[in-house]
Amino acid sequence: MNHNSFLYIDVGESVLCLDRARQYYFTTKESELAQCKVLKAGQYVCKHQHTLLTTAAVETCAVLMLQKRETLPMVCDTRLVGLSCTVWTQLTNTRIYFAPYPDTNTILHHEHLVDVSLTLSPP
Repeated sequence: MNHNSFLYIDVGESVLCLDRARQYYFTTKESELAQCKVLKAGQYVCKHQHTLLTTAAVETCAVLMLQKRETLPMVCDTRLVGLSCTVWTQLTNTRIYFAPYPDTNTILHHEHLVDVSLTLSPP
């Protein structure tokens, strides 16, 4: 892949929950997080309602993408996207961007315009 190509996968569920040590995980829907206690933004304590999986034994495609890898197994349902301009995606309480080249964008932050320099990750 080159700098203007990005790989993404369909994970099935919208939320991947990991323990602090990143040894155990489960997937759930965002709507089910309302049943959990909120420690602070992005951190929840949930009752055990899902199958708890270990990253050492059962690695789903979503967990594999959290690790630095050169390839994903062929069983992962992947999509490759080529971009010619920067794309911003709104998440619940933050944004993520995909930039095929270094770029500067202006965003509105607390009623002030702020220039943000977007850089590429090293290959």
